[in-house]
Amino acid sequence: MNVEMVMNKRSERKKVSVSALCSSIIDALMFFEKVDRRFHPLILSDLHEMLVRMLGLLEVEAPFAADCSSLSGEYFIETLTDSARLITQAVHLFEPVDDIQQSIMNSLRAHRKICRVQEILYPFCCMSERINAFFSEERLNEQVPDISPDAHCGGKPVGIYHKGLDNDPYARGSLSLYVPESYSSLVPLPLVVVLHGGHSHGRDFIWSWIREARTRGFILAAPTSKGSTWSISSPHVDHESVIRHVDELCTQYNIDRERILITGFSDGATFALTCSQLKNTIFKNVAPISGVLVPLRVSGLKPCRIFWVHGAHDWMFPLKRAISGCRELRNAGFDVRFDIVKDLAHAYPREKNADILKWFDPSLTMKTCL
Repeated sequence: MNVEMVMNKRSERKKVSVSALCSSIIDALMFFEKVDRRFHPLILSDLHEMLVRMLGLLEVEAPFAADCSSLSGEYFIETLTDSARLITQAVHLFEPVDDIQQSIMNSLRAHRKICRVQEILYPFCCMSERINAFFSEERLNEQVPDISPDAHCGGKPVGIYHKGLDNDPYARGSLSLYVPESYSSLVPLPLVVVLHGGHSHGRDFIWSWIREARTRGFILAAPTSKGSTWSISSPHVDHESVIRHVDELCTQYNIDRERILITGFSDGATFALTCSQLKNTIFKNVAPISGVLVPLRVSGLKPCRIFWVHGAHDWMFPLKRAISGCRELRNAGFDVRFDIVKDLAHAYPREKNADILKWFDPSLTMKTCL
């Protein structure tokens, strides 16, 4: 066997190693999504056991890929290795402790590490079909989105970027957003504003909606509360901040002001509902997920459309509170759709994003072939 054949075989082995590590990381991210979807404090031990079993493959693949930097680019290999390390840290953080409140906070820290993995992988959509597909919805007879900027973007920033994070990567009151890489200033786009839960950040929550935004082509804004959670008791504080972000985006991009949706999870859902009850609000379409209606006066307000999603087994905001809130809104003239997710506790049901978008704007319904 000559030297050239030996080098070719080594090159092929390296390609397989890099590809295997990349696939294992994507599989791990998808597995974490399933765990997040099932999250409940009483089954943390079971969920952690599932995650530990998933770790095995990553621990095998990562060392082999470390020697492949000359093949696929040193930065790409470094990113894959960092991703595997962050996922491993997230799994260990998920291990339950005696203090259940501490366990819940640890799970939030684990979730942030998983969001960080997505953030560092996203720039490689153009390099890996598997990564590109992960950040897109499944579509039939259509390719995953092209990430090349449109010639008519007018020099505006596209893709994922952040405002207000120059000095602190998790600054409060900041804004994380996604503008489709295919953005054209000639075409007005819908805007979806997504509000994170308590003790979270827009930089993390944006990943709960990125697939739909990329695949269906709308602008996605994930503001961050000024405090550790939204100013529900003094709504004007964060409401003014959110409105300012929206106004700036509408000035910078061609956004259809008649097609703006505000949605959120947990405290973000509660604050989205609160925004719907403020006078002169710009939000006419509101989709709270696992939130509650705070005791504000809803009479005398101009009713808007509401799509309320709630888990049947929600341990933080019991279902009866959601039912009562919907009844109060309907009595005040609000157009309310209420969906109960039978197998959901207090967790984010990503599968409901599609239903929310269809309700909000039928033109965003994903077209598939039967």
